[in-house]
Amino acid sequence: MIVKCQRSLFTSEGPPRILFYSEDRRCIWEGDMTVEWRQHWASVSDNRFFAEVEWPDTREPPILIKRLPDQDWPR
Repeated sequence: MIVKCQRSLFTSEGPPRILFYSEDRRCIWEGDMTVEWRQHWASVSDNRFFAEVEWPDTREPPILIKRLPDQDWPR
């Protein structure tokens, strides 16, 4: 599955947040940034990317397979 991965640029309290969603928005997860996902952001200015993931349980964050180039999704 391909998803868009976005992280918060700034939060005034608590850990950074992360959001994942599929193009049709049938699969969405938002929550605190996990240790596993924190390593996938190379810099502070890189706040979003697309990825191929496995997502067996949409109540949990997906599992990264690989980063992908930007997708032509409607904004």
